[in-house]
Amino acid sequence: MSPLYEGNPVSVVLTFLFVLGLLFLTLYLIKKYGGVINNSEQDNIKILETKNVGPRHKVLIIEIKQQRLLLGVTPTEISLLTVLEADSSFEFEQKNNN
Repeated sequence: MSPLYEGNPVSVVLTFLFVLGLLFLTLYLIKKYGGVINNSEQDNIKILETKNVGPRHKVLIIEIKQQRLLLGVTPTEISLLTVLEADSSFEFEQKNNN
């Protein structure tokens, strides 16, 4: 036997499956949380809310210089859906959803 292969074959397979599981978990977490943008007070563009509406489609509410926009995002384009009124009801809902 080679020096790289030591131990019970079942133990080797279980270790391989564990490492493979950690890899998939890491990739999932990167995909889910890796695109988070830091919304500090100095940013000109703030992402207020993001909702996935499909596997590769999102709807975003962003704020640029006190103007709120509803955007549709796909892998190939970003579309302006509407300009939202800047009222306090959205801020109240956003704070209660967190």
